[in-house]
Amino acid sequence: MIETPDEAWFHLIHVEIEWHGAAAVSGCLQAQAAAQRDDPEGMVEHLEQVPAAFDRMIATFKRMGEGCSPDYYYRTLRPYLFGFTDIVYAGVNEFGGKPQTFRGESGTQSSLIPAIQRLLGLRHREGGLTEDLEAMVSDMPIPHQKLLREIDSGVVRALVARCDSSHLSDVYNACLQGVLDFRSLHLNMARSYIASRVEDPTGTGGTDFMRWLTQLRDETAEQLL
Repeated sequence: MIETPDEAWFHLIHVEIEWHGAAAVSGCLQAQAAAQRDDPEGMVEHLEQVPAAFDRMIATFKRMGEGCSPDYYYRTLRPYLFGFTDIVYAGVNEFGGKPQTFRGESGTQSSLIPAIQRLLGLRHREGGLTEDLEAMVSDMPIPHQKLLREIDSGVVRALVARCDSSHLSDVYNACLQGVLDFRSLHLNMARSYIASRVEDPTGTGGTDFMRWLTQLRDETAEQLL
């Protein structure tokens, strides 16, 4: 399959989102380090980087329709993003001739939002969808998996809740609002590009994506301090 302009745009939009998101991850990691040394002022300084990064991520995401139409994505690109079930890969010695099943391409295989979510201490209800998300971690590059495992997911939120600082709370909530706004846009994009065109709610990564994205959005909103 020769890459088309729409396909190139689709992938480059995601690359640019990841690029902008690096500043948010960096700010959250430095805020985690500040929290570990009980430094609320340092946390404020580093968390202030995060909302601006989300603004850039969202501005990029909103440009998807400029170069990749919902029709093209649904009819031409999406069919190639699904996974494969019980396929024998002839000549691949490590599989020993046994059928293999692989998940398809999915945004949940990116470590960007999971890292920010964990660093900010966001929690989501346990269940099938949460387990699916955890399973996707194994599809990430090894250094990304290592980063997610090493995050102290409670320290930033705990210090915000413990400190009597409206400024720190406001900055922290602005970070959560960035996550919420990004997830709301993601939900709307998924509705426009996929859900409005299908009866089967299963996404390319094998999850019920509309229910999952709605849950993530709603539970993020519930955790504003």
